[in-house]
Amino acid sequence: MCEALGIDRRDIAGYLKQLEAMRLIKVFNTSPLVLQVLEVPQAPQINDIKGLLLYALTNPQQFNFHRNLKRKAAFFETFKEYNSQILVEKMKKAEVPEDHQTTEQEPDDYDPFGFK
Repeated sequence: MCEALGIDRRDIAGYLKQLEAMRLIKVFNTSPLVLQVLEVPQAPQINDIKGLLLYALTNPQQFNFHRNLKRKAAFFETFKEYNSQILVEKMKKAEVPEDHQTTEQEPDDYDPFGFK
């Protein structure tokens, strides 16, 4: 399986141990691999590449992007043309409405504890 997927055997063994620790699977034998799925986490409905990229942007911890920045860069580099479209769309949606109440900005010398 490792050769077919092009993944290091130790990485797959580590992932299987993590899944077993989270009680998502039960491994009975490793050679040949015999396991049982105990729980299937609910995954969001992703209909297209843009949906996938939005999900990855908003849930980086589920892809270990917060720990592996090379993986994050490689993932988004693969979908570079779609990624830029999504960022532009997100910026368009982030416009502040005209009736939005603004708060006054605190002065630079503001002391929240009142020592001045």
